[in-house]
Amino acid sequence: MRSLFFGLVFVVVACGEARDPVSRKESSKTPCVTTPLACPSGETCWYANDSANQFACLASDSTVGLGASCEPLVGTATCADGLVCVRLFESAVSKCVAYCDPSPSSTRTCPTGEECSSVTISSGVVLPLCQTAQLSDAGPG
Repeated sequence: MRSLFFGLVFVVVACGEARDPVSRKESSKTPCVTTPLACPSGETCWYANDSANQFACLASDSTVGLGASCEPLVGTATCADGLVCVRLFESAVSKCVAYCDPSPSSTRTCPTGEECSSVTISSGVVLPLCQTAQLSDAGPG
């Protein structure tokens, strides 16, 4: 059996707004690290503390979609619903990546060409994220 390792690193720039505020609703701030797709519409599971080991449903930024550049700010989501901002270890740019549900019966699947993988971020938290097969093979085997 082949084991895969995904190296993700993110940099917390600051707390607060990254750009002119987009019209955002009040966040529910529901913990979500074990169920990131359970956040209500208009929210995404996001970094809730400086050490990135706690996540909460926060108001999302609908103007920043899948694959777009983003900033992993604490307490302010800079990606749309169902996305999180991560930087792969070999990349210089953070991007919005989709959460997924790894259960076989799930209807929340990844886009064509991607697979749902458990990814460990630098804080040790494991997140279910969609990754391309090419990136999945990038880690040591």
